[in-house]
Amino acid sequence: MTVIRVALGARSYPIIVAGSYRGLPQALARLGLGREGVVVSHARLLRRIGPGVLPLLRRAGWRLSIITVPESETAKSFAILQRLLAAVARRSAMRVPVLIAVGGGVVGDLAGFAAAVFRRGVPYVQLPTTLLSQVDSAIGGKTAIDMPQGKNLIGAFHQPRLVWNNSAVLRSLPMRQRRSGLSEVIKYGVIADASLFQFLERHLEACLRLTPEAVRTMVIGSCRIKAAVVARDERETRGARAHLNFGHTLGHALEAATGFHRWTHGEAIAIGMCAAARIAVGEG
Repeated sequence: MTVIRVALGARSYPIIVAGSYRGLPQALARLGLGREGVVVSHARLLRRIGPGVLPLLRRAGWRLSIITVPESETAKSFAILQRLLAAVARRSAMRVPVLIAVGGGVVGDLAGFAAAVFRRGVPYVQLPTTLLSQVDSAIGGKTAIDMPQGKNLIGAFHQPRLVWNNSAVLRSLPMRQRRSGLSEVIKYGVIADASLFQFLERHLEACLRLTPEAVRTMVIGSCRIKAAVVARDERETRGARAHLNFGHTLGHALEAATGFHRWTHGEAIAIGMCAAARIAVGEG
């Protein structure tokens, strides 16, 4: 188990990289959040991931409600947000819930934004299940939904209380999702860590196979970079956090222009990084 701290004063929290969910109940108990949990996830994902995590929490005394949302980027909409908030309100009318996001970037963004606005802010934790969300989107507190005019236009900064990266859940990812997540790892290598970039060049096949060594190198290296950047520039007002947007200007535009259907987020960012790199070469 590796613990990486996002140092934000009173809003600090740990990113835990582990091979299972075994220590999750103890980590949550140390936060003193209460044990009223609302799990936000996809139905199909919960059938696969749920048996490994939900019984652990229930045995530790958690009262869990389950709310499922659609699997695509279109879940990040006003309609789904309203439906999610209404469901949370019905289940937690007299109590302050802890929202537990189990899924990739879509679930994390949506559940995090719901946590930011429900009762003017309630705690949430991230249990990311894709490579992209483990190395990037689950960290940093950027929560949002989309509009037809663009991606992530309605949102808030709301930091999670804990990010638990279980590397074992990545083994079942299809190749498209592996490549999508790898694009964000490449981003970290380009903007901040030449040794990480060299590792990706030398061990690309192992990274795509998600071997244990490759996963630890990618996840821990990326999380450390993002934690450090977020600690320096939480709300993207000092220039440091803007580096994390490498490739995202064009990437987000491509996602919005194609109705969030043609490319995964990582694929769009990969295209954006290539375009940005070519512009940089053109500028000398």
